[in-house]
Amino acid sequence: MGSRVENVGKMVEQASQLEQSGIEQGEQDASEVGEIKAILEGMDTDVDEDIVEAMEATREAAQNEGAQHMQKETHGILAEGYESAEEAIAEGMEQSEKSSQAAEEFSSVAGVSEFGSGAAETSSANAESIAEQFDEYAEDAQSEMAESEERYTNLLDEILG
Repeated sequence: MGSRVENVGKMVEQASQLEQSGIEQGEQDASEVGEIKAILEGMDTDVDEDIVEAMEATREAAQNEGAQHMQKETHGILAEGYESAEEAIAEGMEQSEKSSQAAEEFSSVAGVSEFGSGAAETSSANAESIAEQFDEYAEDAQSEMAESEERYTNLLDEILG
């Protein structure tokens, strides 16, 4: 594996780790708010209205503060991952195009003469394989980014629900 392919792979891995870290933080936030809501829902409501109002105020505060933490801290971690993923996608797509172009040019060499045609054909196949690796990394980064954003949205809805 060439150094550019390896670098794009490392960028995708770094993005994935950041996104996973953000999702883990979001899951913790949702779990904590869920525990608070469960405790409050388990309380007896056949009590003085001031206590019932305090229960609702506590529930709303937990939801609002949990959502704010998600939007500021958790999404901040995800944004770092998205930035790294977008860099990897851009680099992967650029290198894929260049690798595909190189494959075409190697094929042209093979069509000129039999001199070096075997090496050119092999090089063309290798360049196409490299282009496919770059494409796979870009697709993986896009897919993981979309999955992370969907999971984040679901966790935020869980907190607010």
